[in-house]
Amino acid sequence: MSKCSWTPGPWSPYFCGSDDTYVLGGRTGAVAKVLHAHRDNILEQEANAALIAASPALAEALENLLKWVRPIAGDNLDDAAAANELKTVEMAEAALILARGETSK
Repeated sequence: MSKCSWTPGPWSPYFCGSDDTYVLGGRTGAVAKVLHAHRDNILEQEANAALIAASPALAEALENLLKWVRPIAGDNLDDAAAANELKTVEMAEAALILARGETSK
């Protein structure tokens, strides 16, 4: 697992009313203008900005969860449950690969 290169969280979405744009602010200041909020779709834009702002925390939580789950995934005596555990771990690892901008192995 490689080190993440994104701006460390926490991030917060800020609405800049003057140009109807959402900016994500992190510990090191503004990260980026990420969304142009169309007046007719403001609730969707707010939700998108909140999801993007939560991304560093979600990735960190997923990495920590995998540390606990990966070693025991597939140990279930029920074959179907074991297969589901392994598939879920693979999905989590694939999501983190996408988040880091890596290619899968």
